[in-house]
Amino acid sequence: MTVDELIILWSIVSRIRPGDKLSVTFDYGVTIDIDKPTLLTPIKRSLRGESRLSLLRFVPQVVRQTLTLDKETLNDNTDTILAGVRGLMTLLKTYEGDIRLVAELERSISKLKILKKEDGFESIGE
Repeated sequence: MTVDELIILWSIVSRIRPGDKLSVTFDYGVTIDIDKPTLLTPIKRSLRGESRLSLLRFVPQVVRQTLTLDKETLNDNTDTILAGVRGLMTLLKTYEGDIRLVAELERSISKLKILKKEDGFESIGE
């Protein structure tokens, strides 16, 4: 995944609102979309073969790649990454009944807190 693709993913994640679900597919690279809460959302997700397992795979992958970015790239994209982290924190509320997914989201957010100290990021996880 290129740096631009990674930043675009963070930008999409930043747009998550309470109740939204993140649709993740790995067919041709990583493709994500936001599913708004409607009566048909569970049916659409089922027909597309989506599950929370794709989210469990996606989030750590994006966090790992973000942590490998150089300082200049991190500094240039601070606002987008921080907004994306807030989107992950919103997903904590959406999936609060799924202990495994919540634990993975919390772990990933925690790993990103290192950026706060080393790269001048503010308010990650606060």
